[in-house]
Amino acid sequence: LVCEMIRTAGRAGIDSLRYNTCVLNIDRTEPEEGRGGYFHTAFRLDKVTKEFQETLTDAGRVTAEDHWERIEYLLERIVPVAEEYKVRIGNSQEDPPVPDGFRGVDKVLNDFEGMKRFVDINPSPYHGWNFCVGSIAEMCEDSRTEIFPFIEYFGQKNTIFLVHYRNLLGKRYSFREALPDEGYMDFYKVLKALKDVGYTYGIDPDHVPWT
Repeated sequence: LVCEMIRTAGRAGIDSLRYNTCVLNIDRTEPEEGRGGYFHTAFRLDKVTKEFQETLTDAGRVTAEDHWERIEYLLERIVPVAEEYKVRIGNSQEDPPVPDGFRGVDKVLNDFEGMKRFVDINPSPYHGWNFCVGSIAEMCEDSRTEIFPFIEYFGQKNTIFLVHYRNLLGKRYSFREALPDEGYMDFYKVLKALKDVGYTYGIDPDHVPWT
């Protein structure tokens, strides 16, 4: 079914698709108010009850080994089709990063090493990322500086196919999203870094706040 979706996109002249291999939903704690009275999603691990953290989803226990086995199974089948039909397929990072075993799942695409392993599984100009600077900032202790090695590494490998653009205040396991000029990252510098590695595709706002 997924392979046929890629073929259909190629026949229709659509040259890029995004997808995800996430087991868990995007977990958040209660919304928090930011500048100007806008509300944003937030995640505070210390506010998540032990009972919830230990409650398994329908997927049951999913170890890192299980997760990688499934990702490799998928890529082995879809990347050749993407190459044949010249459709770039960009996977999403896992949002938010959580400790191993959270709700029974070991996330594998919520740190730098996992992201590097993913693109190396099946190197191809059609295999890469839906690159969310917000999700990547959630992986960091200080996204002000730590975002740039991600951009340089994956940009130089030409594996950034779409950019989701959102900012945040905080760090791994404890953050809230923020307005573009309110968060820790300097979005002018982030955009310039993307340009410097030759990125030429879309810049999409993501997770818009509300009043």
